Amino acid sequence: MSVRVKICGITCVEDALAAGDAGADFIGVIVELDGSPRSITPAAAKRIIGESRVPVVVLLEKSSADIVKIAERLQPHAIQLIGAAAPGMVETLASRISAKIWKTVQVPQRGAEGMSVSELRALITQYRAAGVDVIVLDTLVKLPGKTPKGGTGQVCDWDTAQQLAAEALVPLFLAGGISPSNARAAITAVRPYGIDLSSGVEKAPGKKDPRKITELMRMVRSA
Repeated sequence: MSVRVKICGITCVEDALAAGDAGADFIGVIVELDGSPRSITPAAAKRIIGESRVPVVVLLEKSSADIVKIAERLQPHAIQLIGAAAPGMVETLASRISAKIWKTVQVPQRGAEGMSVSELRALITQYRAAGVDVIVLDTLVKLPGKTPKGGTGQVCDWDTAQQLAAEALVPLFLAGGISPSNARAAITAVRPYGIDLSSGVEKAPGKKDPRKITELMRMVRSA
């Protein structure tokens, strides 16, 4: 089975079509995330979703009620939750929305402090039991005065990610600092169900580069 690819941070229909034409399996749209150059409005997301294959809407720390409203309005394939979202909240959402639920779990950078493999494994197990369909491993980067939320474009500890992927009972995507130059190495080292990337295939923040997407897909196939 080939590795799945999600191109995230799509901000326009043109980029969504380019990702689909290149063979990406999923596209991600980030909705209402203050301060992100890749964040778009629900109306813009609706237009992109209407022209996309298997769209995933990425949300940060919304209330359950807001998530349900967005899911009902946009009708995506999946809702991806980043930041704080307890298993209990996921269980509530799973009973109220038809979209699949993806959850980002943060893995420390190599040598950095953070949850151990056993703690991360237990957390993933809790999310799976609550109704999560896909886990996305992103990089935990702690910045002074800021709450870490992933989406940093930094590479996580692939050894830890590999241990989690090897035992995961739910599809697991690897994110964090992936680009055409290291995609094959990431896939070989971690052997995830899929990879999830954004800045690695951009020519400017929020604007994708079709040539980089094509090169990425070539490297994925060769892996």
